[in-house]
Amino acid sequence: SGKIQVESTLLGKSTPMPLNQLLSVNPSTYSGIFNLGGSLNSGNTDTKALNVATRFEVRTRKHRFTVDGKYDYAKANGVATARNSSASLKYDFFARDKVYSYAQSLTEQDTFANLNLRNTEGLGMGYQFYDTRKISLFAEAGISYFNEDLMVGEDKRSAAGRWAVGIDWEAESKRLKLFHRQEGYYGVGINSVVLRTEQGLRIPLLDNISANFEVDYRYNRYPEAGKKNSDLNLILGLTYQYAYW
Repeated sequence: SGKIQVESTLLGKSTPMPLNQLLSVNPSTYSGIFNLGGSLNSGNTDTKALNVATRFEVRTRKHRFTVDGKYDYAKANGVATARNSSASLKYDFFARDKVYSYAQSLTEQDTFANLNLRNTEGLGMGYQFYDTRKISLFAEAGISYFNEDLMVGEDKRSAAGRWAVGIDWEAESKRLKLFHRQEGYYGVGINSVVLRTEQGLRIPLLDNISANFEVDYRYNRYPEAGKKNSDLNLILGLTYQYAYW
C-alpha cells in the first residue's frame, strides 16, 4: 500500500504514514579520536614530553553530544616544564537541519600559567555548514560565565562572549586530513581575551591509525605578572579514529 505503521504492545498501532514521508528510522552516528604524542631525548639534555587527547561525539537527527579532553606534560633534566589539561562537554539541539542551539562547559588547568582552574559555562547558537564524512564545518556564538581561579593573585569572574569555529576536511581521500578548531572568550567586565586553537594534518597509515602533526596555540590578553601571553605546542604522534555511520 506504500505506507508504514508502527505497532507497540504498550501504545498500540500508529496512524499509517506514506513511505515517501519517512525521513529516517532512529538515525544515530558516533565517532571519536584518540591522540597520543610525545618525545624522549637523552644525552647532554634529558627531555620528555607527553600529549594525550580524545574526543567522542554522538549524533542523531536532532541531538549531538560532544566530550573531549587533553593533557600535556613535559620535563627537562628532571624538572617539570609543562603541565596543563582541559576537558569540555557540549550538547547541541538542532531546531533545523543546519541551525542548532548549544549548552557547553569547559574546564582548564595550567600549572605554569598560574592557573589553578578556569571554568566557563554558556549557551548560544550554531550553524552546521557541512556534516559529511568528507567535510565538517561549523560556527558558534553565544554568552558564557567566565571564572578563573588563580594560584597566586586575584581571581577573575565575568560575563563573556564566546565564539567557536571548527573544520575537519579530508583533502585527499584516504591520504590527507586537515583540521582546525578554535574557541575564544571575551570577558566583558575585565576586557580580557582568551583563545585556544588546534590545527594540523593527519596522514592515514593503517585502517584506523594515522600520523598526527598538530600545532596547539593558546592566548591570554592579560597574563599574570611574569607570564607570557601565549603558548605554542608542536605535537607529533599517532591518532586512532573510529566511527559508526
